[in-house]
Amino acid sequence: MASQSHCEHCHEKIIIPVFLSDEESDIVFCCEGCKTVYEILQEKNLTDYYRLREQTAQTNPTAVKISGQKYKYLDDPEFKQKYTIISNQTLQITFYLENIHCLACLWLIEKLPEINHEVLNSKLNMSKSTVDITLLEDAKISQIAQQLESLGYPPHPIMEEKELKEHKIKEDHKDLIRIAIAFFSTGNIMLMAFAVYAGATGHIEKYFNWISLFLFFPIIFYCAIPFYRNAFSSLKNKLISIDLPIVIALLFGGTFSLFSVLNDDTHIYFDSLSMLIFLLLTSRFLLKKSQQKGLEASELSNFFTHLIAYKVEDDQTLKEVNAKFLLPNDIIYIYPGDTIPADAQVIQGTSKVNNSLLTGEVIPQPIQAGEYIFSGTINLDQELTAKVIHTGQDSKLGQILSAVEHGWNQKTKIVSLTDQIAKYFVLGVFLLSFFVFSYFIFQGRIEDAFIRTLTLVIITCPCALGLTTPLTLTISLAKLAKKGIIIKNELVLEMTNKIKNIIFDKTGTLTHGKFQVIKWESLDRSNYFNVIYQLESKSQHPIAKSITDYLKAYYLDEIKQSLELTHYTETPGIGPSGTVHNDFYELNQIKAEINSNTLIGLYKNHMLVTKIHLSDSLKPDAYNIIKKLKNLNYNIYLLSGDNKLSVQKVASDLEILPQNTFYEQSPQDKQEFIKKTPNSMMLGDGANDAIALSFADIGVAIHGSVDISLRASSVFMATKDLQNILRLLISGKETLHIIKRNLIFSLLYNSLGLILAIQGYIDPLAAAIIMPLSSFTVLASTLIGTKKLRQNLS
Repeated sequence: MASQSHCEHCHEKIIIPVFLSDEESDIVFCCEGCKTVYEILQEKNLTDYYRLREQTAQTNPTAVKISGQKYKYLDDPEFKQKYTIISNQTLQITFYLENIHCLACLWLIEKLPEINHEVLNSKLNMSKSTVDITLLEDAKISQIAQQLESLGYPPHPIMEEKELKEHKIKEDHKDLIRIAIAFFSTGNIMLMAFAVYAGATGHIEKYFNWISLFLFFPIIFYCAIPFYRNAFSSLKNKLISIDLPIVIALLFGGTFSLFSVLNDDTHIYFDSLSMLIFLLLTSRFLLKKSQQKGLEASELSNFFTHLIAYKVEDDQTLKEVNAKFLLPNDIIYIYPGDTIPADAQVIQGTSKVNNSLLTGEVIPQPIQAGEYIFSGTINLDQELTAKVIHTGQDSKLGQILSAVEHGWNQKTKIVSLTDQIAKYFVLGVFLLSFFVFSYFIFQGRIEDAFIRTLTLVIITCPCALGLTTPLTLTISLAKLAKKGIIIKNELVLEMTNKIKNIIFDKTGTLTHGKFQVIKWESLDRSNYFNVIYQLESKSQHPIAKSITDYLKAYYLDEIKQSLELTHYTETPGIGPSGTVHNDFYELNQIKAEINSNTLIGLYKNHMLVTKIHLSDSLKPDAYNIIKKLKNLNYNIYLLSGDNKLSVQKVASDLEILPQNTFYEQSPQDKQEFIKKTPNSMMLGDGANDAIALSFADIGVAIHGSVDISLRASSVFMATKDLQNILRLLISGKETLHIIKRNLIFSLLYNSLGLILAIQGYIDPLAAAIIMPLSSFTVLASTLIGTKKLRQNLS
């Protein structure tokens, strides 16, 4: 029987023993919770926890209760119903995490599936400090929350943007308190230090040094807590954090200075270390706020929602309000031509709505009282009064754009490279510091060993190296979003620098996509107006819309007649088909023989019975855009399913080389061409060119449904402005230029600082001032560069 009287894990006195395996075991615990934690540490090979606890003289941990009281409420069914999304036997939840500030945080949080096998996916949004976690439906959310807190990131479940903002305000408040205390302590320590530098000696010097020591306590025991937390969490997970050199410098320098005060020595560095912590806290706070400002969720959706909404007050007057301040159950008034600012239910009025942004359907849909309208769509005809149902991210459009924002968190190669450089740089600095310290100790210069090593560790912290690259990408994505260029993930910006071939579809991309019926030929005695209308009304192709508009304008009575269409199908690149009264009908393109117009034929039981002649026109800026792209040394290709003469006419007008012009291309033909053309960007219709867009290095959907388009392509352009092509390419090049410039500056600064520190040309105080200033410099470079980028996009 074991005689142990204290718990193996928490060292609390045992009242009722819990044994590890059997009652003969020498290892005993006070409760099942401590036993479970001990077993996990053993299983994950994390037993160094106990050694580190004793070495750092930590107080004993409290007994761990197996129920997990702090987060037990997360497992309640009512909570799950309100805060989670359950589908396909999985559960999704969003947490706001405290203490998120660098790429190491991103790496660690996204390793959750490896730490806990019930977690299927973990995506961190650094700009918002939120993590979206997908886990098995029957998993315990409370356990996931406990693991996040143990990693140093206390979680808070959020449901609405309002709650997210409240958590941000609370964390900002804590950050500002730390900065204020650091400012107070640093200012007073500097006063003491200046007095000593100015010649204070004897008892006065000793008195000032002791005051500095006590003023330094809030710095090292409170203000520096975020640095300790990040450094120790990274070590626990076998990572090298950029906060590790700061913690080592702080503990090393603080201990050295403490012994100097006790021994009446003059080598005291409380001023340097306090200045370092104050400037780092300030620079990181400013960097965090800049990053949050660069990627607010509302910026992405603001392009689609009217900035002004008209809210009906209690006295029936209209009040202009910003659309993002609308709340559910508000009554709004929508004028003809206005973009609908929120998902709502019509309570008065009839009109027609353009839903093409959400559905790709270009035909206006009639709307009346009791029906629903959606954010981002356009009211066309009459005034509507509606009750708000969903706003912001809860709206149908908001949910689509939120899914896009998740893609913005994927690491690009340049971010991964920066992360690797920072990690190996920190490791290199540690090795060099050990060498410098050992060298001067061996020379008998103990004072120089401490001073130069401390200076080296302080000045070479690669904070700027690791923090500004994600900021640059974030701001660039937000700037493009404001122009209606919605990018699925950051990889696109990096990939634009490799693009050499730009491939255009014709219809709706280089041309307006608004066909005009110029001739209608019936080859037998029947007109087939209603058959053609039934086939084309179900299609979303621009040609189909043009034909149905023509029929509604000139043959409305004929198409109103009842007609049963069965076995309807639409084959991409060919056309729609179906059966009417046991006759098989199909619409297909006919090769033009004598002109460049588009020619569509109706086939009845595989026999041509009607010819429809249509014409389309080039967009006015198409020629200039193609010319500019060629001047930038891009190879331009035209790939179209239209007939030979029509495609060759457009190519000739735009001066696209004949050998780069391809006509009568099926979706499979386009796919094969893209496969054989590396470093390519394809621009086309999000639905009709989905296959080709998905195979291109960058697929750009010019129009159609934003949801459908972003499933196949990596970029969606909400407007048909061809200038957006240049904006996308310029933004990619400028963004990479800013990142490279910042990386070169950071590496040069750190290399120069390293040399000066080793040679003894700078002391710890100078290093503490210079190091944060480098972060400010790189931040300024990023903000100035992205401001220039904004000017180029305008």
